[in-house]
Amino acid sequence: MPATRCSPQWPPGSPTWCVQGTSWGRLGGDEFAVGAPGLAAHQAAGFAERVRAAVERPISVNGVIVDVTVSIGVAGAVDEDSLETILERGDDDMFIRKRTRG
Repeated sequence: MPATRCSPQWPPGSPTWCVQGTSWGRLGGDEFAVGAPGLAAHQAAGFAERVRAAVERPISVNGVIVDVTVSIGVAGAVDEDSLETILERGDDDMFIRKRTRG
């Protein structure tokens, strides 16, 4: 799946977590990556929390309430970092957050 870019109009109904200039795409299976260039570490953590809250809102499917959970890792980058390095750091952070979340 190619990356999708956030804009004020996309995705519909998700203005609470979508930051203009952000891109996201499916890596495979149930893994997705979000790129949010220019965010400081505390901003990226807040962004990740907004995404988590949006995804974890209960939804109704055919009258049945479905709860979904998500684990998110945050990784910063410098110019010389490869995409693989950044994704590995994000994975490491995600697993730390999973263990501490219970």
